Amino acid sequence: PQNRSISSSSNSSKIWNWLTIAGSLVFIWLGSMISSLWSHLYEDVLKNILYSLPSSIQAKISYTIIRTILLFIFSIHYIMSMKFAAVIFIKSAFKKIKNYFQDIELDNLRYNPPSPASLAL
Repeated sequence: PQNRSISSSSNSSKIWNWLTIAGSLVFIWLGSMISSLWSHLYEDVLKNILYSLPSSIQAKISYTIIRTILLFIFSIHYIMSMKFAAVIFIKSAFKKIKNYFQDIELDNLRYNPPSPASLAL
């Protein structure tokens, strides 16, 4: 038989913990993805400037402009979501850490060393 003493508040706390972890991982992943996409765009622009044939320049320029605009919009959206959502995640984590340390019973942490050995022979 399973222990049924888990309350709904602890279940919602566990769900919130998992959502916080998942949200943090999504933000980290998006941040690394955006920087990688900017790097690829920069590389493509340099390739187009240095190695392009004159006949294909117009199509590549319009494609690069569209990519740049979409990546810029995506980056602004990421920065704005980090500005607001990261604050929520940080406050939640700080509150959980603070509550964890406040809930520690100090009597359990007290160290009672054994009496020192006597030096008299």
